[in-house]
Amino acid sequence: MMLDLLSQDCSLQELIDKATELLGNPVILTDNRFRVLYNSRNVKVEIPMWKNALEEKYISNEMITSIVDSELAKGGRNGDAAVSQLPNGYHAMRKPLYYKMQYCGFIGIYDYFREFTEEDRISLGIIAKAVSALICSDKEFISYDDNAYSSLLYQMLGCKTREEARHVLKKHTPLAFQTKKILITIIKRKHEGKLPNIPLLRIKDLVATQLYHHYATIYEDKLVLLIEKECMNEALYSDTLTILCRYCREYGLKAGVSYEFEEDMNIPQAFTQSLFALQYEENKDIYYFDDYYLDSILKDCVAQKDMDYYIHPYIIRIEAYDQTYNTHYMETLSCYLYSSGNMKLAAEELGIHYNSMKYRMSMIEEIVGEDIRDNSPLRMVLYLSVLFYEHRK
Repeated sequence: MMLDLLSQDCSLQELIDKATELLGNPVILTDNRFRVLYNSRNVKVEIPMWKNALEEKYISNEMITSIVDSELAKGGRNGDAAVSQLPNGYHAMRKPLYYKMQYCGFIGIYDYFREFTEEDRISLGIIAKAVSALICSDKEFISYDDNAYSSLLYQMLGCKTREEARHVLKKHTPLAFQTKKILITIIKRKHEGKLPNIPLLRIKDLVATQLYHHYATIYEDKLVLLIEKECMNEALYSDTLTILCRYCREYGLKAGVSYEFEEDMNIPQAFTQSLFALQYEENKDIYYFDDYYLDSILKDCVAQKDMDYYIHPYIIRIEAYDQTYNTHYMETLSCYLYSSGNMKLAAEELGIHYNSMKYRMSMIEEIVGEDIRDNSPLRMVLYLSVLFYEHRK
């Protein structure tokens, strides 16, 4: 029957309707974003989960989570049809579909009318092959990036050097993003059972309905957004970050944000910045590279030389004094330097009297044998040394 249909130049919808007749159960066809592209039109299904999926044109988050977390995902990677129980108690048999060796969706049957048999698994495999033969001619099914700008963003993320970036931009001369922009990379945290495990392609579609002035692409299992800040006022930009925070909490994600930049050639650099920020694991949804800028410098320096190389001898001398006399001058100096040389702020931070702060700084200067408070260049050197010192600890 499937071969006869193919010889008649049928559509995917006609194929799904014929598959429904053959299998005696409703059939659904989705893409890799879990969008419902085709479903059985020749049968009436009153099951709420089925009706909701058709109304929303998406498989529900609850069902997606059950797919990702179940044995179906393992079966899908092997190309096998797999049966799993649905949240509503019924069962689904799904077969993954591939186009040019890439996973692009699945075809599924649901036992709403009758129980599955082993023959259904064989039939579904044959139907899946027929569907695969029609995929290449179906524009709805094959999902590329939304537009030329998203495609350009994807290509730019793969550039390793400015020269590569320049070459890509030259091939897309008519295209250019707005001047002021930031790049945001979104990844999944380690999955927790309480949160829905939703694929990033689906998140990308959800974000598209909520955010303005952005382009998005999936690159190496990461959702990357280029936000055109030049098109936003402060309120709209703040709303954008609020929306992203909400998605991060709802779906177990975290977002890394680059510096603001202007030249499109700096997209690969911004991507690296956002990835660096995502290395950290703290109790927040959005990680700004700005907060970890100094850590980035320290990491690059340490990659070149041992950390002790960058620690000033005065820091070593003060540390040794503290260990010998059980004092806290290293803590005092650090707080003083972090307060930009403001002794009053440093005293408040340490919880001591201002006169005590003056005494401690006098002792520190006596230990190192040099004035610190009136020596801006030395303060800068010691500030960097303290960063290396604390990073080493």
